[in-house]
Amino acid sequence: MGKPPFQPSDIRVGITSGLAADCRGCFTVFTINQEGDTYCPDCGLRYKAVKISALHFELNYAKRSGLSVKELRALGRIVAPCDCDDELCEGWRSTTKERQRG
Repeated sequence: MGKPPFQPSDIRVGITSGLAADCRGCFTVFTINQEGDTYCPDCGLRYKAVKISALHFELNYAKRSGLSVKELRALGRIVAPCDCDDELCEGWRSTTKERQRG
């Protein structure tokens, strides 16, 4: 069984830097760089290091919104990896499941 038919891509997903990651494309295990982007050595998917965990982002987002995490989730809000290139980006964004699907 050979490699799956994945092409190098510009897809970015948030993974905490310095940790081993399983590629979401081909399941190769590799380490995420501290700075900049990391590419899967086998299929070329691009990964972006994040500054905080998704849970910490969600807690901070709730606090800034004046709501609890439970209230945000009841409103359909979810946390997803962010693919912007803003220097201040923490690697996550708040969205809805409908918008996540496109």
